[in-house]
Amino acid sequence: MEITFLGKNSFKFKTKTLTLVIDPISSKEKADVVIYTTPQAAHAGGQAGRFEISGAVNREKTFVIDKEGEYELGGVGIIADRVEIGKEGMVVRISGDGVEVAHTGALVGDPDEKMKQKLSEIDVLLVTLTGGAGLIDACEPYLAVLMGYDAIGEVDHFLSTNKFEVVKRDMDKLKLDADSLPESTEVVVLNG
Repeated sequence: MEITFLGKNSFKFKTKTLTLVIDPISSKEKADVVIYTTPQAAHAGGQAGRFEISGAVNREKTFVIDKEGEYELGGVGIIADRVEIGKEGMVVRISGDGVEVAHTGALVGDPDEKMKQKLSEIDVLLVTLTGGAGLIDACEPYLAVLMGYDAIGEVDHFLSTNKFEVVKRDMDKLKLDADSLPESTEVVVLNG
């Protein structure tokens, strides 16, 4: 699986069979699956409505997920769980190429025990700066990728306030498989 940070809370995932985009911020991207984690993300295109992705990559038509549920497309499992901590939306878990990733964009604050249990089984956690340190500590993922910021200064402040053992910065993409995961938690800042 390859993960690219597109800015804000938006990511592109490429697996062997699908290309997925979560919370698109531009209509330039092509994707087989588009996932909107919040009502705000679904209408980020302004008055005209959500961003329309420019087309599918490996499918005839782009599949849109904007409601909770369990989905399987092209061998990739997607679970969207509704949360109402901080703001209404979803935590999305993606399972593909032997790696489990969770996008926690709608989760602002401490999750309940049921959600903590679900997230503790995740390999890669995509977390906002707001509440991110607590989620990283509670879930102990192999990789924690930061999101939800406007300027790199916000990331610098977050990292100086929360001392993590290993921080990797200035990476364009994150290439993952089950054998490439570190033994202990690493915090990653991707270029966007």
